[in-house]
Amino acid sequence: MTALFTAADLAEMRALNEANLPHSAALRVGNKTWEPGGTDSDIDWHLPSDPVWTEPCRMSPASPPQEQLASGTVTNTNTFYVVFAQDVSVPVNSADTFYRLEVTHDIPGITSPLMLYVEGQFFRTYEMERKVLCTTEAPK
Repeated sequence: MTALFTAADLAEMRALNEANLPHSAALRVGNKTWEPGGTDSDIDWHLPSDPVWTEPCRMSPASPPQEQLASGTVTNTNTFYVVFAQDVSVPVNSADTFYRLEVTHDIPGITSPLMLYVEGQFFRTYEMERKVLCTTEAPK
């Protein structure tokens, strides 16, 4: 059985994809501390420290922030996809450690940098890019 794509084909497609990452995302780590009695406090984002890493990316054109009409009311869209090169590792929140992406972009009408909180990950076929699900809603 022959491969659908050769290694050279995949390398060419990855290079084309990586050339199409006009935005930049900085990963910051936050920690939640627990108060006496087991109640949690706010998340400390360790600012103004340097981010863990900064990587080229793009916010998905299928999910820009916008208002939408739902059930007769206007609601803000607050879920986004951020696309990275295939080898970028984006961690997922745990019980005490949280991650935030500060995406710098040039999309008109949207605050830059846009603060996004990592919700989960989706992987593309052949690992050409990594697509990360994010939200503007801060974790609790």
